[in-house]
Amino acid sequence: MSTDEHYTPMIWKVVSLMILIVGILIGLILFVSDQRLIAFLFIFIGIVGFLPLLAISQLFEWLLKNPQAGIVTEQAASYHPSVEKITEKKWTLSQAERQLLLDYYENQGQTVDDILVSPVPNYVAVIVDGNLDVVMLNGSDVVLLTKMDVEAIPELSRWIEEDVLQSES
Repeated sequence: MSTDEHYTPMIWKVVSLMILIVGILIGLILFVSDQRLIAFLFIFIGIVGFLPLLAISQLFEWLLKNPQAGIVTEQAASYHPSVEKITEKKWTLSQAERQLLLDYYENQGQTVDDILVSPVPNYVAVIVDGNLDVVMLNGSDVVLLTKMDVEAIPELSRWIEEDVLQSES
């Protein structure tokens, strides 16, 4: 760690203190010259500008004292719960949820061929008129997902590619 890094918290403290002092001084000068509203504004800006910068300097000090605090281990950064762990706690589609899906597609004038429960809670694959829809059940709402939405959920995307699409072909 270089010597410059140790000066960083001190610099932040000095800058925050200067903002506080300048804001209060300008505020007092304006207060004396009967411009009270602007004076209070400068005092307020001085105090409000001082507090976040002081907090930043304290954060720098803490990080210098605890160098390992800001480091995320490789293992923690690459942690993703596997599909196997999710399937151990497999959720089931209630009769009300099944009926919600059937009613939704019936209102769209489409016929549901099959409903496949995913290993990710509240997500199902629905085969509608020979096409695949991926749906999120959000309370009493049915939300159709785009391909990008599905790809944003790795476990769901993997399940669709490995299980659903493979079984259709």
